[in-house]
Amino acid sequence: MLVIATKNGCTPLVDVLLKNYKADPSVSNQTCIVVACYDGNYYLVDRLLDDPRTDPAYNNQMPLSLAISKGRYDVIKRLLEDPKVFPTFKILASAYTQFMTDKKIVDGLERNLYKSRYLPSMILFIFFKIYDLIIHVHFFVSVIFINKNKN
Repeated sequence: MLVIATKNGCTPLVDVLLKNYKADPSVSNQTCIVVACYDGNYYLVDRLLDDPRTDPAYNNQMPLSLAISKGRYDVIKRLLEDPKVFPTFKILASAYTQFMTDKKIVDGLERNLYKSRYLPSMILFIFFKIYDLIIHVHFFVSVIFINKNKN
């Protein structure tokens, strides 16, 4: 019943099931948190993360990966606030390439990386910062070279 309520985004029913009937949000391989992240339902994600039976790091951070792939910034931010969640190398690569132009999301991921003790994530972060710098320098050099050849 909880999975169906989550899939339909029925937040009042999810609240009743969790509070009054002690429904288990981890049923069916953490389907509730996975669906809530995929749909971008911040309220459901927040409510499910309040329950200790919910594992937001399920299946190699699948809820975070889904939120990133769907561009759900508020859900990404809420997931990153949970101590069980940490961005892996692969997740950061996809997030950085997808959101490179969205400063708000990139800044949020960067702030979380500073708290992370996950060394490959920090290395990837530094790599993408250098890559971004190289792209910008290459663009400006190209513009200068084109303008110089016009004269």
